[in-house]
Formats: sequence, structure tokens, C-alpha cells
Amino acid sequence: MKAYSEDLRIRVIYDSDSGMPTKALADKYRVSPAWVRNLKRHRRETGSISPKQRSTWPRRFPVEKLSELEAYLTQGAIAHGWINELWTVQRVWELIKSKFQIDLSQGTVWRILKRDLKWSSIKPQTVLRERDEEKISRWRKQEFDEIRRRTQKRGAYLVFVDEAGFMLQPTLRKTFAPRGSRPVTRVSDPHGRISTACAITVSPKRKRLNLYFRLLPDNTNFTGHSIASFLKYVHQELRSPLTMIWDSIPIHSADPVRRYLRSQREIVLEIIPEYAPELNPADGVWSYIKYGRLANFAPHDLSILRKQVTKELKELCDKPKHLASFIAKSKLSLDGR
Repeated sequence: MKAYSEDLRIRVIYDSDSGMPTKALADKYRVSPAWVRNLKRHRRETGSISPKQRSTWPRRFPVEKLSELEAYLTQGAIAHGWINELWTVQRVWELIKSKFQIDLSQGTVWRILKRDLKWSSIKPQTVLRERDEEKISRWRKQEFDEIRRRTQKRGAYLVFVDEAGFMLQPTLRKTFAPRGSRPVTRVSDPHGRISTACAITVSPKRKRLNLYFRLLPDNTNFTGHSIASFLKYVHQELRSPLTMIWDSIPIHSADPVRRYLRSQREIVLEIIPEYAPELNPADGVWSYIKYGRLANFAPHDLSILRKQVTKELKELCDKPKHLASFIAKSKLSLDGR
């Protein structure tokens, strides 16, 4: 409420009590009708016509304390008694009040995080509690290097294999629209799906990258037989020893897969640690297509979806730089550095 003089506020309330309407009061005293309504509501709620007192919150956090605050934040929220590692404005406000005995407004806390500490608002990612972070780190930094060395000694291809499904239900991402008007994407048969498998291959000498893929019939899931068939296809295309790297889902150890691997001594199997899809560069293929190329794509039927997925995968076959970026994102070193 704008702080006009006390004399004006008294005269407005006097005339209001005499029955003068809000619009007439605003015209008479050259103020806005909203100000008159706020003054009347303020008197009803507080019994006073004095303006609200300004906040006593300090507007700034001591600059010399910023490094100390960031050190506390870097320790993580769990270290300060919260159940997870998420730093919200509310939590940072409580931390500042506890550690520095300074009671800031939450708007000031937000500005400290964004402007002074250069922190960003980032949507958290979900990971399973069963993940063994130490094992995952060791595999990435030590075990994969040994795998790479043995593969190079054999003159074999490194082959990263993964499977995924594409649904008629689209992967939705933010788009632009008039304020208050939420865009609508219409779908048909949202459970219709296409199962796909892909393999990123790395040649033994020149480290050339390539992509092989296969799509199953509509609404069909991969089984031990179809996975074994895909491995056979990749092996026949490369005609060379392989070190095949994938995760430990059950179909990867199904009888048809084990029989094929026993019959092919040129193929060595290596398993990625559990709950660590980010270690498999082939997972980047799906992220690139689903969340990038086909985001908000809602085809009428599976034939259109199949055609588009095939097109995207074929184009990736001719984009070795994209495949290299998927390997780089997994933080796996192909040269031992």
C-alpha cells in the first residue's frame, strides 16, 4: 500500500465511513481505487490506518562471508541434517540463519545463489539407492582401461550394445505458447511401441566409429533369441574379433545368447556395473533421438514412427562426430588418457 500522508488516510477513512463509494473517494482525493480498497482492508485486518512497516530483513549478505557460505553448501545438504542433497532456497535460508545468525528474506537468498555464487536452478536427476558409486568409478577409470588394452592386443572391435523402445506416446519437452494457454499434443494408442537395438563399434586400429541397428516388429519385445540374432548380425557385418560391452539385464544372459557366445570364441563379453546406464555410449543414441530429434513427435500410427526412427538411426550412421560425443559423455577414454 502506497504510503500517502496520515492526514490523507484519515480523510479518506472518514468519508468512507460516511458512506462515500470507493470510486468517488478515489476521484475526490486523486488516488487509485485499489489504494482505497487496500486502505480499508488494512484497517479491517489491523485496526490501524498506518502504513505497513518496512521489512527489517537486511538486504545484503556480507561479501567476506560468501566463500564460507559456499563451503558449507559444498558439504551437501545431508551434512547439515537434511534427508537428501537438494539445496532449496528455504534450506539455504535456514542454513544462513543457523550459521551466520542473519535473517535474510528468501528473495535475497535467491539472489545470493544466482548472482553472487553463480549457482543455477537445475532439475534433480533420480538414481537408485542400490548404485555402487565406488564400483562404477573404478570400472570407468581402471577396469575399462584394462578392457581397452586387451581388446587392442587382440585386434578386436569394441562394441557397445543397448536396447530401447519408442512409444507412440511422445517424449514431451517445453514449447512456446501464449501465457496461460497450455499446448495440447494428441496421441493415438499411447502404448504402441517399437523395440530397437543398436551397437556403436570402434575399429581396432584407426578407432573409426560406426553404428549398427535393428528394429523388431511392432509391439514386440526383445528376447534371448532376438538379441542373439542381433549379435550375429553385427558379428557378420564386422567379420572380426569383438569385445562386446553391455549391461546385465536378464535377456543378455538368456540361453540363446549364451549358446551363440560359446560358439563364437572371437567374441569376449564384458559387463557394465549395475544401475549405470551412463557408462554405455549406446544409451546416448536413445537420449539423442528421444529427447532431441523426436521430442514432441506424435505420429498417427507405428508405421510412421518406424519410418522416422529408422531415418534418424540411418543418419547417425553417417555422423561419427555424434557417436564420438556419446562416448565422450560416458567419460570412457579410447586412448588411455
